[in-house]
Amino acid sequence: MRNKTLGFSLVELLMVTALIAILVMLALPDYRTPITRIERVAAGVCLLEIATRFEGQRASQQGQASVELYADEGGCEEALVGSYLFAVNGAGSADWHISAETLVDNSTVTEQCERLVFTQQGQRGVKAADGTLDFSEQALDCW
Repeated sequence: MRNKTLGFSLVELLMVTALIAILVMLALPDYRTPITRIERVAAGVCLLEIATRFEGQRASQQGQASVELYADEGGCEEALVGSYLFAVNGAGSADWHISAETLVDNSTVTEQCERLVFTQQGQRGVKAADGTLDFSEQALDCW
C-alpha cells in the first residue's frame, strides 16, 4: 500500500517564506525612495505656506517686539507632523528663515537634504549640520 501525503512539508514552507522575505528586503528601498521624495516636496510646499502665513502675521503685529506664528488648524504641519519638524529662526529680526528637518531616520534621505530652508529673501536651500545655509544647485535638487 502507498502512503499518500497531502500538503507541503515544513522545510518547503520555510524556504518559500525565506524567499519572500528576501524579495521584500530587496524591493523596500526602491519603494521608499519615491515616497521620501514626495514627502520632501510636500515639506518644501509647507515651508512656502508657513512663510506666507508668517509674513501676514508679521504685518498684522508690526511694532511688537516678538512675532508669534500661530499654527494653522488642518494645515500642512499637521499632515507632516510625524516626518518633519518646522521651525522659524530669527522671528523677531528682519532676517529670518524657516526650516523643515526630517524626524524619520530614513536611509533613502541623503544627509544634504535632511534640513530644507526658506529665507525671508525668498531663497530656497538646505541647512548643513554645522548650521551654514547652502543655496547651490545641488541644494535646490532637494526641493
